[in-house]
Order: sequence, then structure tokens, then C-alpha cells
Amino acid sequence: MISKSKYLKFIKCPKILWQDKFAPQRAGERGAQKFGAFQDIRPLALQMFEVEEGSLSKKSASFYNKDLGVSCHADFLKSNEDGSFDLYLIKQTVRVKEEYLHEIAFNRFVLNSLGIEVKNCFIVHLNSDYIKNGELDKAELFLTRNITENLEDLSQNICESIKGAHEVLKEKQEPHMNIHEKCHGSRVCRYVNHCWAHIPNPSVFDIYDLKKKLDYYKKGIVSFADLKANDIPLTEMQVRQVDFYLEDKKPYIDNEGIKTFLNSLNYPLYFLDFETFQTQIPIFDNTKPNQRIPFQYSLHILKGKAKARVAHKEFLAKESRLQIRELAERLVKDIKDDNGSIICYGSDFERACINKMAEQFPDLAPRLKSIASRLVDLLSVFHNGYVYNKEMGGSFSLKSVLPALFPNHQTLNYHALEAVQSGEDAPAVFLSLKTLSPKQRKKMRKNLKAYCKLDTLGMVEIYFYLLSV
Repeated sequence: MISKSKYLKFIKCPKILWQDKFAPQRAGERGAQKFGAFQDIRPLALQMFEVEEGSLSKKSASFYNKDLGVSCHADFLKSNEDGSFDLYLIKQTVRVKEEYLHEIAFNRFVLNSLGIEVKNCFIVHLNSDYIKNGELDKAELFLTRNITENLEDLSQNICESIKGAHEVLKEKQEPHMNIHEKCHGSRVCRYVNHCWAHIPNPSVFDIYDLKKKLDYYKKGIVSFADLKANDIPLTEMQVRQVDFYLEDKKPYIDNEGIKTFLNSLNYPLYFLDFETFQTQIPIFDNTKPNQRIPFQYSLHILKGKAKARVAHKEFLAKESRLQIRELAERLVKDIKDDNGSIICYGSDFERACINKMAEQFPDLAPRLKSIASRLVDLLSVFHNGYVYNKEMGGSFSLKSVLPALFPNHQTLNYHALEAVQSGEDAPAVFLSLKTLSPKQRKKMRKNLKAYCKLDTLGMVEIYFYLLSV
């Protein structure tokens, strides 16, 4: 039986469908929820739809066509006076994605094959402009879009795709397919480690900011040696990445570039990092669906060029209530109005958080905007190529740079942390705090502080590294 999920897997990549049935042990672990916590919005959205007594309308109904070997689930099927039906699909996001169109087109096909005429198709999704104020207003929280006209082209190949999916599930041999762009789409495929096992490490796919990587792969240009042998045009940064690996060169240091960066800084230096969470359905008043809500920051303060002059401050919100205001007030207290440079790693994120707080709290806006204007991006040192060594592997994330620069520095090892080791772990742990016992909650709050503190401590250590070279 080809369900909606099997159909979507087939049109994405037949190998996913085959491996799910015949080789599920190959699958890697799924990543953490990006939002930090999963919320099933369907029960809430379905409350908007009423089924009158005697009506043929149905909520959360499943349908099967045994002759075609297909099945689907309709979130809501609304009967019309002319005997036709309108089909509704409920989704967790704030926009309509292409895969949703494929899903509802498949559902419509199954229903039509059973003699159920679907007249209109609608996707119900979250309204990104909705602001919670008291009880949730479902009529405002959700938007309903008629996407019937968007389905015509997608519907033409459904029969052929269903037939192909049935054939794949009958085969004992894995389908022969080359790797493609969907392997690393919005969600990395769970079977990527198996399907990409033949790709050398490093490969053309690891080259920093290289365009058309898949095209090079299809031409047989896969390894770093292939790139060099074929005289592929590369930027200075990309050439450095290839040469440093192939020739095992020592770290590259652009002293003039580093000097320019350091001379742009004003003491005292503030090293700042935020943690945020998102929920599909807003759980606090004055927040929107999927809004990034800061709940924590770490701040190292350096008053001079000696490590002994480093101080640390931090804020971690209570899990029981929204504390953006308290965080903002503490931030303007901890960061003095002294023209000191505020160093972040990828400053766009922190700037967006601060500017949003300035919008929310007009009385704090002058100080918050001043803080935002003083942000300096430490990531630029690596993006501009002032420092590079082969251990970075073309990645300039903090979690790549720290072990590359400080391979034996155990206090800078994220893997040595307990429970919270990544930016995905932090919001998930924070949102789980209110479900824990007091003893567990205290321990997890300590783990959250340790993780955020390591981010800013890492920046401090990078700063002192730049001073030393």
C-alpha cells in the first residue's frame, strides 16, 4: 500500500523508499527538532471546523483504494451542496512548501479514485503575523489558502509515480541512483552516510562557498586532487583550502589583516552570545508563531590585554514565564555605555535579537540600539581569510574553529559538556525544564549555563590567539 509518506519519499528519492523497507539499519539518527519542541497543531486547527449532524464532512479520516494499492489521510474533508468535497491539509509552518502541494495532490488523487470528487484544495498553516494575547484566537492563528490551481502540473505524473513506487518495493536490489541535490536539502537524508560512502573525505562538496559542486562531481571531479589536476578556477580562500590539505601546510596567518581587525576594537571588550527558542504555537503573550525568543545570554568582559582581567556575566530566564524584558534590562546593565566593542560570532543573529527587543521596549530602545551599533563580528576574521589551517576543513563555525586552533584545550571541548552540546540542544532542554523535578531542573539549568558560557569563552580564547600571532 502506497501511503502519502511513501509517495513523498519516492518522488524525493526512490532509494529512500527502498531502504526504509529493505535496509532501515543504514539510517542515521535524526537531528534535534529545530524549534526545540514539537507541537502537533492539528487538534487545535481542527477545532475551527464543525461537522453538522447528518453531514458527510469528515475530520481526520483515512481512505484506501485496494485496487490501486494507495491510501491517504484527510485532515478535514468538507462536503459541499453539489455533492463535491473540499480537502484541507493542516501544516505546522508559516508558509506553504512545495512538498505540501505534492502531498495534497496525492491525497486528492486517492479520493478521486474512490469516486469522491474533490472540488477545492486548501492548506491551513500558521499566521506569522498573529500575536498571542490571552487565549489563543484560532481564527487569527491560522491562515487558509486555496491552492487548487497550483496542483494541475503536479497531478499529471501521480499515476506514473505510484506505479514506480510499487515497482521499487517489489525489487530485491537497491535502485541504482546517483547522489543528487536533495541528499542535503532542507533536511539531510537519513541515508546520506550510506549513499555517500564512496565520496572521499574531504571532497569537492567540502570546498568553502564553491558553486555547482554537483556538476563537478558528475564530471568526475570529486577529490581535492581532481580539482587541482583539472585546473578548476577557485578563489584565493578555496585554493588555500585545497593546497593546505594536499601539501600539509602550516597554518596561514595574515598578520596585516589581523592587525587591522584588532586595531578596530575598543576596550573594554564584551563577548556576547544569545540562545533562543521557537515554538510553532506561541506559548507566551505578545509573541508570534516561530518567533525567536531569547532566553539566555553569556557575556565575557575583558578590560585589558591580560586574561586576569576577564569577568563573566550571564542571564538565564525562568522557564515558567516570558522574561525578554528582564533579559533586555540585564543586558543594558551588564554592557556599559562606554563605547567598548561587543564581539559576537556571526553578529547578524545577535543584532536581530537586540533590534527586536528595541522594538518591543521603546524605553530601552536607545541603549539597545547603541549596543547593536557596537557589534563586531569575530567570524569575519575567518571569512576574510586572515587565519586558516587545514583542520578547519573549510568550515568557519565556532565548533570547527575552536578544535582547529586549540586541539588539546579540554575546556573548549563541546563534547565534554553534559546534555547541552549544541545550539539545537539548548532550546529543547530549556523548554523541557518545567517538566523536570527540582533536582533535575537545577542540573539542567547548570548545563545550559555551561554551554552558553563556552561559546563566549571560546571567543575570548580566539581573541588572545589573534594577539599572539
